[in-house]
Amino acid sequence: MDIRSGQDGDAVIRIVDVAKRYVIGQNVVNALDGVSFGVRAGEFLAIMGSSGSGKSTMLNILGCLDRPSEGEYWLGGVNVAHMDDDALSDHRLYNLGFVFQSFHLIPQLTVAENIALPLFYRGLEDDQVAPRVQELASPTNSPAGSASASPSPAPSPTTRP
Repeated sequence: MDIRSGQDGDAVIRIVDVAKRYVIGQNVVNALDGVSFGVRAGEFLAIMGSSGSGKSTMLNILGCLDRPSEGEYWLGGVNVAHMDDDALSDHRLYNLGFVFQSFHLIPQLTVAENIALPLFYRGLEDDQVAPRVQELASPTNSPAGSASASPSPAPSPTTRP
């Protein structure tokens, strides 16, 4: 895969010379500096490194929660690196999903309502939402996506010796 030239075959993610800089007072912090890689459909990606190495910064960029200071980020053939906030938010809504380490569910809502919420943001009608919620809830082994099921509280962190 030739990332820099754009000859990347079926890459769904293409990061080219991405840099992210933060200005803190008089100092410039280079959180990312010249990062390039691609991810093809069906591939898995692990981002590993020591504390402060830029993992969270890269995840924020990949998730369209932040933009790089320099470089290109192609997601599904669209360069999202320089989109404005509204365009980036729309692209995230229609093209990305997040799986968090913690649950991040709204506790006042049922599991089904938590699943349905982003579908309403996407503009789906009520009659389209219910079947989609059933489809999305079934792999979780939740009570058949029951509208009455409440999310379980997040497990408390365990300490390791």
